[in-house]
Amino acid sequence: MFEQFRENIRLSRDTYKEAREALKSVRETVNRAEPLKRGLWVAMLGGVVFGNVASYLSIAWYYQAALVLALVLFPVEIWLRRTRRQQPR
Repeated sequence: MFEQFRENIRLSRDTYKEAREALKSVRETVNRAEPLKRGLWVAMLGGVVFGNVASYLSIAWYYQAALVLALVLFPVEIWLRRTRRQQPR
């Protein structure tokens, strides 16, 4: 039983290292992405997070949709417009 416990600890340590490396890779990819792709990734992530929070709070689906539009898509659209204006042509 102790050997299995040690093996589980070793596996969890390996999993943690792999997850940390994957997160680092994701950060680098997002930082190198063009503004449109970055905005879409942020919008999807925000939509999932806000949708899950709204579901957890038992908010009706139409209020969830309005919440996602107001708190995720609208600010991302403003951010994208600002970045497009700042880019040299």
